[in-house]
Amino acid sequence: GHTIQLCNKKKITIFADAIFVSGNLVPNSELLFSAGLTVEPNATPPPLNSEGRILNSAVFATGNVIGSSFGGQRSYFNGLSVATSVANFLQI
Repeated sequence: GHTIQLCNKKKITIFADAIFVSGNLVPNSELLFSAGLTVEPNATPPPLNSEGRILNSAVFATGNVIGSSFGGQRSYFNGLSVATSVANFLQI
């Protein structure tokens, strides 16, 4: 088994072939902040509508800017969806 010590110092043993551990993903919001948008750097993801657009602006966000961590296929389709929203916004 694998013994893990938790934040509260409690130790637990897990019997498994492998253990994957992930921490809290912090949004990479430096670009949004430096563009003058009201976001709190490295704290919370910006509020987005269903098109991936930051509310009340012409700025779209996807990927690590919104603080999500997904596999390649989901990331691809999320990026494709936001790119389509950008094209529609620009009426291309």
